[in-house]
Amino acid sequence: IVINSIKLIKEKFPDILYIIIGEGPERKSLENLVREQKIDKHVLFTGYVDEKLLEAYYAICDIFVMAGRWTPGFVEGFGLVYIEAGLRGIPVIGTRVGGIPEAIVENKTGFIVEPESPSCITEKIFSLLEDEVARKKMGINSAKYLKEKYNNDVMAENNSRVIKSLLKL
Repeated sequence: IVINSIKLIKEKFPDILYIIIGEGPERKSLENLVREQKIDKHVLFTGYVDEKLLEAYYAICDIFVMAGRWTPGFVEGFGLVYIEAGLRGIPVIGTRVGGIPEAIVENKTGFIVEPESPSCITEKIFSLLEDEVARKKMGINSAKYLKEKYNNDVMAENNSRVIKSLLKL
């Protein structure tokens, strides 16, 4: 979905680079799509990276975009990478699938778009690339929100509450 957006975005932002980190069963088909759309210079597949290199990639990231998908055999779970990016002060764009919306506050820390919609993702990426002040503010909001919502104390309390409720069953 994002790769289809990159083809449109590169016309207005010719220096855009979409970095795809990690491995997965769809990698070959995504690489083929990039070649077919002739956007090889705008999409980088890194494969697996260690923690140190991952930090370097986050450090150069202006926007984090990952279009979670729903298929009959798969639904995106919570999406820890949205939190990882947000904690580093990066505005996040994700889809309304599975637990992804729990990590994003619409129009404050990023954007939640409908799944399977390259045009919606393109629109949100344009808005963030065109407005550096809004982009930086969203990144600051994202880090603040996630540090408050997902810190160790809050998570321990949430886990404790779940365990206590299960023990009452």
